Amino acid sequence: MKKLGSLFFAIVLVMGLGFASFASGKEVKRSITINIDAKMGGQVLGKGTYTVKYVEGEDGELVFLKGSREMVKVPYKTSKLSKAPSENAVILKANSDGSYSIKRIEIKGTDVAISFE
Repeated sequence: MKKLGSLFFAIVLVMGLGFASFASGKEVKRSITINIDAKMGGQVLGKGTYTVKYVEGEDGELVFLKGSREMVKVPYKTSKLSKAPSENAVILKANSDGSYSIKRIEIKGTDVAISFE
């Protein structure tokens, strides 16, 4: 009887872990365009189109790709927007040296902003 209880507990534990991983976000890739050279993670990303890869709905690390080449990986936090943007948007911050840094990315059709420190 004790073995049956242990087996039941193990099955419930495994099922719980499976549901927990199902509930977490999935990795997504989106295409964004940067219209001017901008700093990100201590590196300058030239103007152009990039693929960003991140886990949807979670804070974590976002990767900027140019083709298949990883350009930079940076930590990000998510925040809710009042409404989903109709287009992708890259929000820049002007630095004191005249350069720009990427402050936030908003992805078309989602109500979550991806922010960088």
